[in-house]
Amino acid sequence: MIKKQRAVSMGGMTTTLLVCINVIILKAAFLHDDRLYWILVMTLPLLLLSILQKRYRYYQHQQDKHTRPFSRISLGEEKINKS
Repeated sequence: MIKKQRAVSMGGMTTTLLVCINVIILKAAFLHDDRLYWILVMTLPLLLLSILQKRYRYYQHQQDKHTRPFSRISLGEEKINKS
């Protein structure tokens, strides 16, 4: 029984799927038909966009975590917002 489970992001799954598709295309183009390399014209930009989006979200999350660690401080029932 698995005790620790982590949520899987849609961006991570998309990136993994695009990497697998590109590997299959490269393998098929190398072994069978040279014309299959043209499919990479569509899949490589999608892979690059997926990686850039993942990096952007990661750095945005890191920046938010370090710039606003204590954005709300609660004192009893009152809440003070720091901005």
